[in-house]
Amino acid sequence: YPGDSYEDAGMVQKCASYTFFVIVHIILVVLSLVINGTMQAVLIAMRKKLFESTFYIVVAGLMFFTTLKTIIQAVFIVPQYIKETGYHTYISHKRFFIIDTLADYGILIFSTVMAANRCSMFCLSTHCPFFSRVKLILFVHFSFVIIIVAILAGIGCTKEFLPLANAHVDVCPDTAATITFQQLLVSVYYIACAVSCGFYIATYWMIRYQRGVLMKKERNRRGPETVILKQAIIIFGLYLIYIALSKGLPNLVNDSGEIQFLLNYALNFVALLISTAFPGLLLISSMEMRR
Repeated sequence: YPGDSYEDAGMVQKCASYTFFVIVHIILVVLSLVINGTMQAVLIAMRKKLFESTFYIVVAGLMFFTTLKTIIQAVFIVPQYIKETGYHTYISHKRFFIIDTLADYGILIFSTVMAANRCSMFCLSTHCPFFSRVKLILFVHFSFVIIIVAILAGIGCTKEFLPLANAHVDVCPDTAATITFQQLLVSVYYIACAVSCGFYIATYWMIRYQRGVLMKKERNRRGPETVILKQAIIIFGLYLIYIALSKGLPNLVNDSGEIQFLLNYALNFVALLISTAFPGLLLISSMEMRR
């Protein structure tokens, strides 16, 4: 986004519904902090029992990034909405970009690994040896996330505050190499979502075939395949919305400040929902499976 195409005039804060949007976002941030905090407490309290399975090691990695994303929203986004201003130093913009990108790609990569791990766990005929090496899992995927963020920061990508929309957006130098790398990362994002979705579908059908016909007295919602299906619908519904919003944002550079604000707000809102959905769904599914 070319920063010189925005002006201070017509601030979106004058919109009558601005206060409502800010209050809703604050409520969701608080809810997300509670849910992520609860999940972290469960992982810590039951670590001796849960961490015997590599699945929960992957879940712990995912929860680290969902919690980080929620904290970012609480520390950067909420004050931005309340104060109606952005961070005006290069260091603040750079720091914001690094940790925000770290959280986004961390959630994406570890959610894909979690889906693959669960698929491998439910597949009775084969078991991927990769998931039996916990330290290797954490090292490889944390390294992958850090490398992506380091490259983006190294080529000059940062955050830029748009006064007209009261929002921070990612900006990168307009060079051929940078554009190519960004397109590559977008492709990685789409591929990771597709692969993760494929693992969810495969897990659903494997469980369904392995369990056979459900007993008449058994409720469908208690079946593990039903839990997997509900999780997939919610998670990938949110991912599709996020992708649609992120694709539409660059096309609204010259539109009104209110439209830009609403689209950026929706993007932050859906990202927060994703970081809330993973721990929330895991907590709900664990309660359903105990019934």
